[in-house]
Amino acid sequence: MGEATYYGKLGFDSPEAAEKALPEVERLLVLIRKAEDDWQKIRDGDRPSWKLRDNELRARNQEVFDLLQIPQPDEDKADAPLNYLSGELDSPFDYDGWEIFRDFVNICFKGLVWHFADWDNMLEKIAQKVGAISHGWVSDEYEPESLYDRISLHLTEVERDRKKA
Repeated sequence: MGEATYYGKLGFDSPEAAEKALPEVERLLVLIRKAEDDWQKIRDGDRPSWKLRDNELRARNQEVFDLLQIPQPDEDKADAPLNYLSGELDSPFDYDGWEIFRDFVNICFKGLVWHFADWDNMLEKIAQKVGAISHGWVSDEYEPESLYDRISLHLTEVERDRKKA
């Protein structure tokens, strides 16, 4: 399977809020990347039980699994290589071309990840944790240009609930 460049953006109420959140966003992306590396090492392990490997992976990366709230698969849907995690642990950190920066009230980042990753859950959970009010992403799999401005931001669940009140 190949890779594609993904672009993510988190929106904040102010430049100060974005600046304050920047180190935590980078830290979380690094943790997710480390969890992905652990997954790659353990997914086809010698241990016959997928559940043992899954439990070991979760124990090593508890903060990531707590953050992303990824449930274990049903027994009948699980597979030996733990493919249910495909697209869930795809952080761009530590690849060539990785970048993260603040652009006024936004934190923008990009990097290579597996094809067909879905950043909806990851960005929603990171946005909630760092106090962002919106988030969005695009991939060059679908877009010929790499423009952060083409990312449409979505309000977090917390912000949508706040606006309803």
